[in-house]
Amino acid sequence: MSYTTAQMIQGIEGQVAAARVEATELERLQRGIEADVAKIDAEIDKAWTQLAETLIPAWDPAVFNRASTLLRLAPIAAAPIERRLQEHLVKAQETLQKLSSNLLVSDRENQVNVAQIRLAEIDEAVQPLQTSTTTLEDEPYFEELLAYRYGTEAYAVKFFQLLYYAHWKHADLVVEKHGKRLKVDSFADLAAKYVDEKTALKELLDGRHALNQRLALVQERARQVEEVQASITQAQPRTLALVRARVREHLAPLPDADVAALLGSLPDVDLAWRRIAGLKKKKEYLAALAAEQVKAPLAELQAFRTKLVADANKLQRPKNASRVWGAADWERRFGNDRVPKWQKRRERIQYTRQHIVEFHHYDRWNPVGDLLWWDVMSDGQLDGNFISEVRARPHHHVHHHHDDVGGSTFADVS
Repeated sequence: MSYTTAQMIQGIEGQVAAARVEATELERLQRGIEADVAKIDAEIDKAWTQLAETLIPAWDPAVFNRASTLLRLAPIAAAPIERRLQEHLVKAQETLQKLSSNLLVSDRENQVNVAQIRLAEIDEAVQPLQTSTTTLEDEPYFEELLAYRYGTEAYAVKFFQLLYYAHWKHADLVVEKHGKRLKVDSFADLAAKYVDEKTALKELLDGRHALNQRLALVQERARQVEEVQASITQAQPRTLALVRARVREHLAPLPDADVAALLGSLPDVDLAWRRIAGLKKKKEYLAALAAEQVKAPLAELQAFRTKLVADANKLQRPKNASRVWGAADWERRFGNDRVPKWQKRRERIQYTRQHIVEFHHYDRWNPVGDLLWWDVMSDGQLDGNFISEVRARPHHHVHHHHDDVGGSTFADVS
C-alpha cells in the first residue's frame, strides 16, 4: 500500500492536533496542582496557629515559662512578656492623655456641630452664586469679553475691526438677557457684578475647604484615640498573639529533627507539629510532581510539535509533491499511537496527586525513624522517582517511564 504526500501531511496534522489536545490536558492538570498547593499553604497557616494555641492555650505565666524552657526561647518567658506588656500600657496611656488634652478631642462634639452648621450655611450661599456665575460663563463670547476688558477704557479693539462688532453684539445680548436679574444696564457693570460674585464664591469655597479639613482632622484625632484605647483594652490578647507568632518564627526555620527534639515531650504539641511537617512535605511533593511529570512532558510536547511542523514544511516542497510513500514509511511515522500512552501518563499523575492531597494521617510518621514522609503517604505503592530525597536514598531503584512523545522524522526528506 502506498501513500501520497498529501496523505502524509494530513497524518502529521493529526499528530499536531493530538499533541495540542494533550498539552491542554497537561496544562489543566498543572493548574489543578497549583490550586492544591495554594490550599495547602492555607492549611499550613492554620496548622501553625493550632500548634501555637496548643502550646500556649491561654495567658498564664506558668504556660509561658514552660514554653520558654521547652523551646529554649527566653523572650517568651513570663517575666519579659509581662515587662513588655507594662511598657506598652504606660506608653499608650501617655499617648492617650496627650490626645485627650487636645481641643480637637476634648471639644470634639462641639467642633463637629459648629462646623456642620457653618457648612450648611456655606452650601446655601454657594448654590445661587455658582448658578449665576456659571450661567454667565456659558454665554457665547462672555469670557472673551472679560479678557478684552470690554466696556472699560482698557478695551483696545478698534471700531473698524470685525471683532469689535462681534463683541458689541454679544455684550448687548448678555446685558439684555441678564441685566435685569443682576440689576445692571451695561456690560461693564455686569462684568463688575460677575467679578464680585466670583470673589465671594471663592471665599465661600475656600472656607468650606478649610472646614472640611478641620472636620477630617477632628475625625483623625478621634480615630487615633479609639486606636490607642483599643491597644489598651486589647493589650493582653494582642500580646498573646505576638507570643504565639514568635513561636512560629522560632520553629519554622529549624530542621525537622531539631523541632522533634524540642516538642517530643508534649504529645499534643508534637502531633500538631507533625501535621505542619506533613503539610510542608505534601507541598514539596506536589511541586516536584508538577516540575518533573507535568512541566517536563509539556516541554517535550512543544518540541514534538515543532518537529512535526518542520516535517510538514519539508513535505510541502515542490519536489515532494508527487512523491509516493510506502507502507513502511507510514508505519514508521504513524504506526505508534501515542494518545493511549499520554492518557495513561496523565492518569498516573492524577492518581499520585490525589494520593498526596488526600493524605491526612500525620500521626503515622515517626520523626526519629528512617521512613520518609513519602513512604508513609504512598504506603510503598507509588513510584517516588520524581522526588529528589527519594532518588537520593542508597537503596532506591530508579524506575524509568518511557512515554514515547517523539517519533522518527523523515530523515530522507530534504
